[in-house]
Amino acid sequence: MSYSFRWVVGKRVLLCTFEEDLTVSQIKALIGDIKVQVQAGDAPMFIIYDARQLGKFPTDLKAIRDISEPSSKSVMWSVLIYSYLTQRFIANMAAQLLGNRLRTVTSSEACIHFLLASDPSLYPHMHDLDAALGIGSDSRDSDTVDSN
Repeated sequence: MSYSFRWVVGKRVLLCTFEEDLTVSQIKALIGDIKVQVQAGDAPMFIIYDARQLGKFPTDLKAIRDISEPSSKSVMWSVLIYSYLTQRFIANMAAQLLGNRLRTVTSSEACIHFLLASDPSLYPHMHDLDAALGIGSDSRDSDTVDSN
């Protein structure tokens, strides 16, 4: 398994967690899976990509651009949690090429701060966001969808 999905706040905040290495073909599958999840969501949505456990990541911008698609207008922002500068740069470049809105951060706290600043209506769900990203108690009771 390379990634899994879980709705964190209703059908508005989708958490995608990565583990192990990620290949270009897995990114292509991920894009299809994200489209399915976004179609089931309620706008405005946010997608959190938690890549803190991600191993290797493709760095060929052309290959990533060739398989990527612009994000749905329902997605207000995507947030990538990842500490490696090179991969964050590549993710930002790919997002810009596609016209997607991506914010890269290095911690779960920074992610939550950005989400709350972007949409204050998420404040009542701060505990859910904290728990999903491993801050404080870990009460994960939402459904998880694993990749094949």
